[in-house]
Amino acid sequence: DEFGNVYVADADNHRIRMVSPDGVVTTLAGSGTAGFADGEGRAARFDKPTGLALDAAGNLFVADQGNHRIRKVTLSRWIVPSAARAPGVPGSFWTTELTLHNRGPEAASASLRFLGNGDDTRGRPETSLSIPPYQSVSIPDVLSSAFALADGFGAIEVLASSGRIAVRSRTSTPAFAGSVGDGLPGVPQRAFFTDQTSPPPVLIGLREDDDFRS
Repeated sequence: DEFGNVYVADADNHRIRMVSPDGVVTTLAGSGTAGFADGEGRAARFDKPTGLALDAAGNLFVADQGNHRIRKVTLSRWIVPSAARAPGVPGSFWTTELTLHNRGPEAASASLRFLGNGDDTRGRPETSLSIPPYQSVSIPDVLSSAFALADGFGAIEVLASSGRIAVRSRTSTPAFAGSVGDGLPGVPQRAFFTDQTSPPPVLIGLREDDDFRS
């Protein structure tokens, strides 16, 4: 795709996989057992998927050979518009906690990518995780713990195998009565990117000044 991810029809394991530019493998759909079932993520079942096509909207079309069907896998992408690990006014330090909540009955996989301010979004650190059914996963100081960054500010992209994932962030500093930017929701990626194909899409709307970082 436009971000360098490779999608794989893993026929013998009856799964659809994604390999990030850094080599991180994520299972997007498929239970691992041959069969037929529509559903989100691992609730779906395939029988020897053998080919894939990706459209401009990010949907994957699967040649499900054993079931003699063409299937569609819809991927959900969000942008969390504020993430920081950076000094603030003297004596303060901003960090961001990221929370993903799975509102569905099946485990969901997600990959996270840091989009630094001013970048064209390519070649940034990436990590992956799994969220159990009806559970939340919170990552304190997400830029350090998930991406091993000593400092940075920008946004986080979340790519998930389920549309039932809710994404929120909390950016705060303990100094000066604890300034907080709380409860920022993830928003659809298309709201943050231009629709240009050349040059590559660029994250817009981020700022850094003496008052705020996003």
